[in-house]
Amino acid sequence: MKIRMDRRQVLRVGGSAAIGLAAAGIAKPWVIRTATAQDKGPIKIGFPVPLSGIYGDYAKDQVNGANLAIAQANANGGVLGRQVELIVRDDQLDVQVNAKLAKELVENDKVDFLSGALGESTILSMNEASRQYKKIFFGIFKALLLVATAIEIVFYISRTTERSGAANEALRYMNANSTLVQFLGKPIKMKSGLAGEVRHDETGWKEARLTIPVQGPKAEAMAYVVGGKGTGPWTFSSFEVLIEAQHKKIDIISGSVVEYDSTAYLKLHTQAALPPVYNNASVPPPSLDGEFPCVFASLDGSQSVPQFGKCPMPTSGAGAVDRIEADLRYGDFVLRQTDLEVNDVFDVQLTRSYRSRDWVSSSALHAFGLNTNHPFDIAPVGTRNPYTYMLIGLENGDFLYFDRISKGTGYADAVYRLAPPGR
Repeated sequence: MKIRMDRRQVLRVGGSAAIGLAAAGIAKPWVIRTATAQDKGPIKIGFPVPLSGIYGDYAKDQVNGANLAIAQANANGGVLGRQVELIVRDDQLDVQVNAKLAKELVENDKVDFLSGALGESTILSMNEASRQYKKIFFGIFKALLLVATAIEIVFYISRTTERSGAANEALRYMNANSTLVQFLGKPIKMKSGLAGEVRHDETGWKEARLTIPVQGPKAEAMAYVVGGKGTGPWTFSSFEVLIEAQHKKIDIISGSVVEYDSTAYLKLHTQAALPPVYNNASVPPPSLDGEFPCVFASLDGSQSVPQFGKCPMPTSGAGAVDRIEADLRYGDFVLRQTDLEVNDVFDVQLTRSYRSRDWVSSSALHAFGLNTNHPFDIAPVGTRNPYTYMLIGLENGDFLYFDRISKGTGYADAVYRLAPPGR
């Protein structure tokens, strides 16, 4: 969140702050001798500012801000049971006029405090007058410095409170997740070291990106969460928990549990291929025909009415597409749109595919963002230690399932085959 003010707004706030500081200062022990609760009249604040001349508009903003602060103080019973009165004078941005006005305000108007003054020279003049007449002077820019400091403190406290709120809500999710509790035990508690921030936009929406160290009776873990919040509770769009000791990565949202080791690929997969020994079990041939039941509708205007039928998997090379699909196998929403097509020796399409749920990937973030990918980012994934099956993740979130048909549990002699019914 950024706070922007122009010069006039700064001066208006500063005028209000200076008067607020003057009024608040009355209750301090070293000021009570100047204005006590036993006095019956109003607390008077002298306010010489350059109402005439080139800075007249700025001075008027100072006066308006000061009057606003006084009105708020008086509406709440004043200070020490006394009303506050602002006595405004025009010092014309002249040092001699300012010194004369300060003398008149103290001797004739019997002010308790001095404030105001806009120019550097008149501020110095007011400082001298405050020492001479033993009156407290609250300068406008000193007030602004204090207000800016206060704003930063409030801003920091607000962000820290919001971050803690999001982290506590994430902790509640973790304690309610039976899969995670199985690995960490219960209760799951937050450790020190919470990191990340909460960002705001102009609509009031908050987004948290946090790294949360947690600990249960069985193990420690690190949670990586991304969540948003409007007027309601926090909702999380990405929520992964890494358990280093057990080499597990748990996706709280999808419920998937995958093997994880940040250093696994540095030393593994160096063994030379071995002759496989096949299982004796008969494996039926795959029955995949490259299609699945769906409801679909085109977005290019050619067929806007939804129809029931079969949709091709991305592997079929059906050319450019611009359509929405509802995968009836899982109830997923799919959006596929071709952004670029090159017709040459063979046709090449760059198609964006979005799926409402990401079934395969350990991370939901892909080339085009959340659950959105293209045909050139497909990859094999599967189990490791033991190596029992492989999946080819497709760009629309679908996948091809390959079961191991060779004996053993290592990778050097692993042979996989597309399993019926093709998934």
